[in-house]
Amino acid sequence: MNIDVLPEPIFLANCQRYRLTLPERWPSEAYGYLRELTEQICCEMPLPREIGGVRELGILLSPSAIKADPEAPVLPAILVQSFFCHHNPPRLLPGHSVLLPDAAVVGLDTSVPEPLLSLHRWSASVAEQVLFALDHPDKSNLEHVHFIPAH
Repeated sequence: MNIDVLPEPIFLANCQRYRLTLPERWPSEAYGYLRELTEQICCEMPLPREIGGVRELGILLSPSAIKADPEAPVLPAILVQSFFCHHNPPRLLPGHSVLLPDAAVVGLDTSVPEPLLSLHRWSASVAEQVLFALDHPDKSNLEHVHFIPAH
């Protein structure tokens, strides 16, 4: 994969930036957690293990919407994109995942092969945990999420 041809992530002015230290165990209530997102959230985190020389990864959560069919209402969703955060400039990995209104379902861009597909599935799981942590500091792993001022 030639990293120089990968697109840059688009960070909006309202993007909230965080650094995430992955805990040994996530709160079980956080699995499948979803709420409407009004601002972007960017998290940089170490990977559980080095993959192809990459030790850290970023995920970008962006407000999105879906419409299942022409008669259905538009429902809020969250686009989750993974990126190489320490490449200058940052570069998106091919593919993405989407957190859907049915919290038991994660939409995956199946045009990408493994291991990217699994990576995007994992990124969606991390996104759920981050949303839960930000909304439930009293019963979450919020102590593992640290604010990074925008630069």
